[in-house]
Amino acid sequence: MMQRTEIEISDSIKMLEHNSLHCYPFDCFGNDNRAKIQIMLDVIKMNRTLAWINSKFLNSIEMLQTHPDNKLWRIAMDARNWLDGEFEIDELLFSERKRIEHNNSF
Repeated sequence: MMQRTEIEISDSIKMLEHNSLHCYPFDCFGNDNRAKIQIMLDVIKMNRTLAWINSKFLNSIEMLQTHPDNKLWRIAMDARNWLDGEFEIDELLFSERKRIEHNNSF
């Protein structure tokens, strides 16, 4: 398991903060993408542990399940897994809105 460098962490925080400003606010299921990014930022900035993530996002029944269906827990775990070097930061980013250029010539 590889730990991220300070530069990788700093760069990822900047990328996630930029993504938060430019992503679609909600996914197709109505989930708040920006709230998910804030969870990821908290996990990455504070180097949150698995135990902290479980206690924060899972209820007692979910803690007994192998793979709880809890979107906030999953997003926190994705950030933790990124910190542990399991994949690249690009896999955490949400689709961004395209800028629409208005052409005023008729």
